[in-house]
Amino acid sequence: MTRARIIGISGASGGVGATCLVAAVGLRGQRRGLEVVCVDLRRYGGGLDVTFGIDHERGLRWPDLARARGRLDVPELLRHLPRANGLPVVSHDRDATVDLDPQAVAAVVDGLAAHSDLVVIDLPAPGDGEFASAVALLHQGIVVCGSGPAQLAAAGVHASACVDLGLSWEIVQRLDRRAPPGLAHIVGDALGLPVAALLPDDERVGADLRRGRIPGGRGHLAEAADAVLEAALEPMRSIA
Repeated sequence: MTRARIIGISGASGGVGATCLVAAVGLRGQRRGLEVVCVDLRRYGGGLDVTFGIDHERGLRWPDLARARGRLDVPELLRHLPRANGLPVVSHDRDATVDLDPQAVAAVVDGLAAHSDLVVIDLPAPGDGEFASAVALLHQGIVVCGSGPAQLAAAGVHASACVDLGLSWEIVQRLDRRAPPGLAHIVGDALGLPVAALLPDDERVGADLRRGRIPGGRGHLAEAADAVLEAALEPMRSIA
């Protein structure tokens, strides 16, 4: 039986920081005392383990789990996943990229959810064949929108593809220095989606990544991750 809240984060266009937000939500959840697992389903991304600074760590990755089926020995799986400050990560491997069978993804995610409080998924792009099956595993989805003209245009197409799958979605709005006041509400109204958080540019994110630190320990990214967590965990509090 699923115990965890499973949320997915999707970048409406490249370079908006969706993977960094995944890492930050995982980190902030862990600091609240939650049992959190972060899962990378972006097959052609840089690798969630890189964002966490643990790409050099040994451990199981998707090529080792591609044939997973049914009930897994999840405690054993958790013992063999690479960890960032104790936070387990299921990542792709740049040296052995594999096509993920939806049954394998479901077996791994459902198994981890039964032994965790929160599973945070870095979603594939809507055009990828795995997107719909990944969304089917979620309780809630987040779309990270950029603030440039092309990024905003992409957000409309992206959000439409997400909403068509029938899940509850919210947006995190990136704000660069040239973003007009009230942009988030304009975008939210245009897309018909609530705004979960604002994410102004934060130079500390780049500094953290260069130093191999998990982004989101402080600053604007941490604040956005906390807001996403609040929105994700509220249904669990209502049940409790």
